[in-house]
Amino acid sequence: MSETTAHTNGISASNTTKDKGKPPRNKRNLPPLTTFGSAADMRKVQYTALVSDVPTDFSNLENNEIFSLNQDGSFPMIRVSCSKATSLHDGKAYPCGSGRCYRISLSAHPTVETRNNQTGKE
Repeated sequence: MSETTAHTNGISASNTTKDKGKPPRNKRNLPPLTTFGSAADMRKVQYTALVSDVPTDFSNLENNEIFSLNQDGSFPMIRVSCSKATSLHDGKAYPCGSGRCYRISLSAHPTVETRNNQTGKE
């Protein structure tokens, strides 16, 4: 009688694929964002900003830097990558290659209207 042996190519039969690879990572539980119930829970805030008088090239801006295509600072945008900018007005991304733009610097202290000033009560 002939005996048959299984060829394993040097791999033992006890190894399984689940023993190999990276161990599973523990998921970090981050706190959720707080939400507002309605627009009545919000306040009106006005920010003052400084607009550069000297135009700069789009490629000189850092990512997440605010700029405007107009010297008066209207329609502000944020550079999100080397070829895209997002409008603060509508939140849409627009492709940008290069061009002249004006940097916008927001003030560190916003002017907050209280609820009494919004309704006209004093």
